Amino acid sequence: MIKKKVLFAGAVILITMAAYLIYFQTTHTSLLELFNFLNPPSEEPQGLIPQEPLELIEQEIVVNGTKRILKIPSGYKIEVLADGFTRPRLLAFEPESGDLYLTETGTGRVWNVTKREVVVQGIKNVHGIAFFEGDLYLASTTSVYRYRNGNLETLISDLPSGGHYTATIAFGPDGKMYVSRGSSCNACENESRRAAILRFDQNGQNEEIFASGLRNDVGMAFHPRTGQLWTTENGRDHLGDNLPPEEINIIKEGLNYGWPYCYSQNTPDPNFGSAEICAGKEPPYIEMQAHSAPLGIRFDEGAKNLYVAFHGSWNRSVPTGYKVVRISDPTGEPKIADYASGWLVGTKAWGRPVDVIFDKTGALYISDDYAGVVYKLRTD
Repeated sequence: MIKKKVLFAGAVILITMAAYLIYFQTTHTSLLELFNFLNPPSEEPQGLIPQEPLELIEQEIVVNGTKRILKIPSGYKIEVLADGFTRPRLLAFEPESGDLYLTETGTGRVWNVTKREVVVQGIKNVHGIAFFEGDLYLASTTSVYRYRNGNLETLISDLPSGGHYTATIAFGPDGKMYVSRGSSCNACENESRRAAILRFDQNGQNEEIFASGLRNDVGMAFHPRTGQLWTTENGRDHLGDNLPPEEINIIKEGLNYGWPYCYSQNTPDPNFGSAEICAGKEPPYIEMQAHSAPLGIRFDEGAKNLYVAFHGSWNRSVPTGYKVVRISDPTGEPKIADYASGWLVGTKAWGRPVDVIFDKTGALYISDDYAGVVYKLRTD
C-alpha cells in the first residue's frame, strides 16, 4: 500500500512538473512570478493621472444584430461604420483620397474600409499600418512590407518572433521608420531587439535601437508640434490588481524605460529590480490604472487632447478598461476622462476598443477587435 502511495505521489509530481513546463513554454511565467501573483505586493500606486469629469449621454446602438448601450459625450452620435471583421486592429487614413484603411489581424487582410474592399491579403498577423510619401507600409510579427503600385515588397523579414505578436509602425518628422516590437515574455531579461522601439530608413535599412526597456508599446503617435514620439505601454502581469500602472511615455533616443527591472517612478520589480539598477531608468510621463491595456493613441487637431483606446483587463479580479479615454492638456497639466464607454457591462465585455483615429472633419473612428467592427463617433 505504501509503495502504491509513493508511486502515485511521484506520478502526480511528474504530471505537475510537465504541466508547468508546458505552461512556462507558453507564457514564460516563472515560479517566482506565480508566487508574486498569489502574494501580490501590498503597495498601491501613487501619482496616477487625476480624473476629470465629462458629461456623457447614453445612446442605443445595434452591434452585430444586438442592441447595446454606449456612453458618449453630449452632443455626439456613434454608429457602426463597418462590421464583420475578424480581429480588426489598427487604422490609418490614406492622405490623398482620405479613405480609411484597417489591418484585419485575424485573417491577414488589409481593408480599404471606405470602399469596402480588400487591398492586401495573406500577411499572417498583419498589425501595424502607416502611409508615407504615397506608399502603404504594413508590419506583421516578423516583417515590414511596402505596398506600392499594386505590388507588395518585403523590407524587413527578421523581426524577432514569439511572445507579443504585434508590431506597430510609424514615420517620424525625420522621415525615419519607427517599429515597436513587444517582449517575448511577461518579465524576463536579455532582450535586445525586443521590448524596444527600432528605427530604420524608410526602405528598411540601417536598423538601430532607438529606445529600450519598453515591454509592449502598441500605440505610437508623433506630437504634431514637438515632433516627439508618444507611446502607450502595457505593464507586466502577476503583481496584483493595481500594479504596475499602465504608462504613456515620451520616447527619447537612447533612453531605457525600465522594463523588466522597474516600473512606475522607478520602483524595483520584485523579480529583477533594485534601487541601483533603477536609478538610471527613464520614468513614465503619465501613469494610468493597471491592467487597462492601453493600445491606440492619437492627438486631436492642435494636440489639445490625447485619446487612448483601453483594450481592457484579462487578469484583474474586477475588470477595468474597455473604453476610450481623453487626456486633456497633455503637455501641461494632464487629466483623464472617460470619453466613450459601455463595452463592459458588469464583469462581462461585449467589445474591446483597439485603435482611435480622427478624420479631417473631427470625427473619431474606433476599431473593436472583439465585436469585429469599426465605429464612427461624430457631432450630432
